[in-house]
Amino acid sequence: MLPHRRRRRYQGTPEILITQDERAVRRLTAQMLLDLGAVKNLVTDHGFQRGSVAVILGVEELEEEAIEDRRSVIEKVRNVCVRILKESSPVYPANLEANVARLRRLVRLDDVAADILKFAVMLHYSQELDDACDLLEEMTSAKAVRALSVILGHREIHIKRALAPRSPLALSGLVTLDRSNSVSLKVKLDLLSGGFADAMVNYEGDDIYELFKKAVRPVSQGTLGLEDFDHMAKECRMLLDFLSRAMAKRKRGTNVLIYGVPGTGKTELVKAMAAKLQAELFEISYADEDDEPITGKQRINAFKSAQYLFGDKPVLLLFDEIEDVFNDVNPMPALLGMKPAQEHKGWMNRTLENAQVPTLWLSNSIGMMDPATIRRFDIVLKMPSPTRSKRLEIAEAVMGDRVSDSLIDAIGEHDHIAPALITRAATVLEMMDAKGEEADERATVLISQTLRAQGHAPLPKPRSFRTADYNPAFVNAQEDLSRLADGIAKNPDARLCLYGPPGTGKSAFGRWLAERLDRPYHVKKSSDLLSMWVGGTEANIARAFEEAERDGAVLIFDEIDGFLQERREAQRSWEVTQVNELLTQMEAFEGIFVATTNLMEGLDRASLRRFDVKLKFDFMGPDQSRAMFLKVCRGLGLKTPYNAVTRSVEGLKNLTPGDFATILRRSRFSPIGSPIELAERLAEECRMKAESREHTVGFQL
Repeated sequence: MLPHRRRRRYQGTPEILITQDERAVRRLTAQMLLDLGAVKNLVTDHGFQRGSVAVILGVEELEEEAIEDRRSVIEKVRNVCVRILKESSPVYPANLEANVARLRRLVRLDDVAADILKFAVMLHYSQELDDACDLLEEMTSAKAVRALSVILGHREIHIKRALAPRSPLALSGLVTLDRSNSVSLKVKLDLLSGGFADAMVNYEGDDIYELFKKAVRPVSQGTLGLEDFDHMAKECRMLLDFLSRAMAKRKRGTNVLIYGVPGTGKTELVKAMAAKLQAELFEISYADEDDEPITGKQRINAFKSAQYLFGDKPVLLLFDEIEDVFNDVNPMPALLGMKPAQEHKGWMNRTLENAQVPTLWLSNSIGMMDPATIRRFDIVLKMPSPTRSKRLEIAEAVMGDRVSDSLIDAIGEHDHIAPALITRAATVLEMMDAKGEEADERATVLISQTLRAQGHAPLPKPRSFRTADYNPAFVNAQEDLSRLADGIAKNPDARLCLYGPPGTGKSAFGRWLAERLDRPYHVKKSSDLLSMWVGGTEANIARAFEEAERDGAVLIFDEIDGFLQERREAQRSWEVTQVNELLTQMEAFEGIFVATTNLMEGLDRASLRRFDVKLKFDFMGPDQSRAMFLKVCRGLGLKTPYNAVTRSVEGLKNLTPGDFATILRRSRFSPIGSPIELAERLAEECRMKAESREHTVGFQL
């Protein structure tokens, strides 16, 4: 609301207000009330409907008289409005006139468009003028055009043309006519941004960019370079080459969509790209000067204005958090989980196609975007989570001097930890000056709580002895696993079926293979895939393959025997469809698929032919049992075992790496005191497995 000076009471002639802004508001208010017949709505039997309007006109002292004689006060207010319009004061403030003149040259506005812009600015700048517009009641688009015609003195057809979707006002985003609502005139005339009106009225300088700084602002320099994104080096080279050529050729409609989960470094990548191209980077604001969110429609208006501001300059635009844009153009379908309406899709598509400045659009999720809109982007790039080695590198760099190596390793193992999560945890640890065990504990809590909130498994607590270390030397497989992994690295399109007794290292091999190839891995168990609904299991299988291919992950199906039953023996139709779906997805999958099973008997013969490798994992041989036994003894700090003890372990016929893992987990709360005790526990595990196989289920009398 405009500040008001002390004024004389009503004496039949309004006082000349002090400021130029107030004079302009008063004059426009008087014209609206008089020419649009809204005086009768201002004066009611109970006084003034809008007190601020009465104040700006200088007639507030007539309120009590209005209650007694409404008609007389209406006539007096009309007379005041007539006198105000006869004054020789300028219609608009001098700063506004000067700034509109600058914009006319930039955007090529005619007289009608310039007058609409000035009026819209004053309407958004002055609460009193907005209150006066409210007296006009609800505004349809046709009523708004008619009202502007009366207020500005231009023909309706010219007003309508100046506000058309393809007009300079609309294409530049300065003023757009909201055709979706029947509300006040202020809402109908959507301005570039909230801060734009204030800048237009008060800015006195010559730099036209200052008028847009609330909507489009320069981006600070990034902290990373392109070398920090070596896990997506090919994509970066492609993007760099495309943008450099597009900028050189001034290609219209250059748009790049980069999406991925929060914290993967999308903004830092764009900053690094701009620095490499030696281009200024400007951002479409997502908050106003009060840090309040800007609507998606206002952000699109700012994007349109930026095309006029930077169309002939070596500039890149950053449009971050675009979810609100594609949801906000038509919010109701978004609330219902539906796609935007057809007319809004067309409007958005035209916006992309007409862009003059190369723009990088960032999103955490593109689920609400229509496929037709996604096709308008020249490049669509998924920002992957960093590889295990990159996570280790980042964690070591930012918190390696505070936490243990085992925690660093645990961070590297977790596929869903983004760089921003690591750096944020490191910042908190630094503020608390936490080190050693305290830092391990607090970092685990900080990272795990965020992971849980994102729907992911927490970070495992760090331990001094890692039982998850996988050594192929301890695995009794038919083939050299290291050589097999090297072959897959050269040809990363493989389907492996690993079979054998439980605990022999089948699933662990899949994880080890992913780590060796520096890829994430997705493990799916039967419980993850089976559904009680018809077609649900097939959909879950398809989704698992889709997600793995999207993330470049090694896909591991644990205990696949539940899905690859012999189709000739299937008794239900859905058993056949599940097998068929799995085979279809396997054939289409461009990646590494590892299936494990404890039971080869009963598996569909035709399905097994789809696997490139069928590899048996068996119980450990004597040399392997001995080597792992000695290693575990050293890890537990036990003394060197006697030969007799070692030979007893070598003689266990059904020992597996999984047995060692089980014993080590138990040792956390039941410590092992000697090599003999370790050997006895291993022997007990083997005896229990043998008895389980020999045991028959039944009733005994």
